[in-house]
Amino acid sequence: MSKKLGNSIKNDIRQNGILYLICIVCLAIGITTGSFSIKALDEGQKKDLLQYFNSFLETFKTQNLDNQHIFKVSLQNNLILFFTFWISGATVFGIPVIIILLLFKGFLIGYTVGFLIDALSMKGIALSSIAIFPQNVFIIPGFLMLSVNGILFSARTIKNRKIYLNRYWDGFMQYTITSLLICGLIVIGSLIEAYMVPMLIVYAI
Repeated sequence: MSKKLGNSIKNDIRQNGILYLICIVCLAIGITTGSFSIKALDEGQKKDLLQYFNSFLETFKTQNLDNQHIFKVSLQNNLILFFTFWISGATVFGIPVIIILLLFKGFLIGYTVGFLIDALSMKGIALSSIAIFPQNVFIIPGFLMLSVNGILFSARTIKNRKIYLNRYWDGFMQYTITSLLICGLIVIGSLIEAYMVPMLIVYAI
């Protein structure tokens, strides 16, 4: 089963390599923009952010973390973005929206990493590695696959809009099932963020 799934993913990447490259570039642009945007903050804003972040770290030292609550919050945030991607791909104007969402997702990651590095230097790099990297090993590929799936379905709908109406729902169901399968990666990422990342942060600080 896992081998069949792996082959299916490889074939998808091979067939839609250009689309994956475009999506990766959009994500990279968002990450780069986010990481450099931290430079636009004045010292007062940076100080406020650092104080908030330090108080956030203190909760890891002084309180028992509710991993289940962290999972619910993480999953909720990721599912909101997931459904936005999914709905966008189901419409004829979904392609530019998906691109914007990728830029936004990249911006959030870049901004967080940029802040940590700017505020904590080498410690920020280490903290980024354990607090942001593990879950995104699954979440980023999930959203990239979701983006390509949505762009393909949206483009197919536009191209064949005159003859596709009768078969739209068949294609929509296939698109939805594929999206739900991809969502499994996002759920795994949320589990890692809730149960693995806090433990790593506690050991690091």
